[in-house]
Amino acid sequence: MTDWPEPTFGRTDWTLEASERLAEGFFQLDELRLTHRGYQRESVGPMLRELLVRAPAVVVILCDLKRQ
Repeated sequence: MTDWPEPTFGRTDWTLEASERLAEGFFQLDELRLTHRGYQRESVGPMLRELLVRAPAVVVILCDLKRQ
């Protein structure tokens, strides 16, 4: 059986090749093209992933319990 290297992954193990903004409004939707290192240290990709970004939000629901 082959001795497998112990997987240790960090920020140097992937590369962002391209980024495209698909939608911008209340939410932001980005399409990312990236490659990353596999378990046997081979290059995997390129692959497409979607990233949904939203700002932190607070909601206040006003309710008059006497009028319900």
